[in-house]
Amino acid sequence: SHIRKQLSIRGFDHWRARFAKLRPAQREPTHWGLDRSCPVVPLLGRVEPGDKALVIGSGAEATAYILAAHDADLRFWDTEIGVVERVEQKMLVEFLAMRFLARWVNLECEVPSHGAPYDIVVLDCGVLAAMDARRHADVLAQLQDLTAEAGVHVLLHSPRLVPEAAYSFYSGWVHEQLPGRRTAPKSRGAVLVKPAATEERQAEQA
Repeated sequence: SHIRKQLSIRGFDHWRARFAKLRPAQREPTHWGLDRSCPVVPLLGRVEPGDKALVIGSGAEATAYILAAHDADLRFWDTEIGVVERVEQKMLVEFLAMRFLARWVNLECEVPSHGAPYDIVVLDCGVLAAMDARRHADVLAQLQDLTAEAGVHVLLHSPRLVPEAAYSFYSGWVHEQLPGRRTAPKSRGAVLVKPAATEERQAEQA
């Protein structure tokens, strides 16, 4: 219309064409500075539209973007409001905010349950390192309760805490071997899979 031309407002066809070109690039790990040593990358082929994902911590920020680009229903938590606002802005700029919610969360005080169960939880181990070690077991147990059966936890390496330090809190979970581990650079994290409930356990819970 004349008004649109006067205001230089782009039409829907323009934005649709731009989006169509942008999305394939956004689904490439290198677009976000990720490489094959990131344990989230081998999991991307298993992410389906609408899968629920939770990403926690600024060290996991790039994984939030690529999961959103794969159409996951995404939540992002961090203890710094500045980080939350930065991720919100990036999601808007990259047209990834349709299925996205970010919030300030201090895991030492609360582990919100809204949005669960999650199919994938990505945790920057630096978040654990920043809290009282005596809270690790309780926080991880709550996150595990919010995870769907056969859901995945990805623990990302932090200079302050390696994923191996949390393994003892994942009794019964399957430690998934990442493809190409022998030839790829050393992995920067770990992937753990929640076991499905057995028939006996299901009967007990009924």
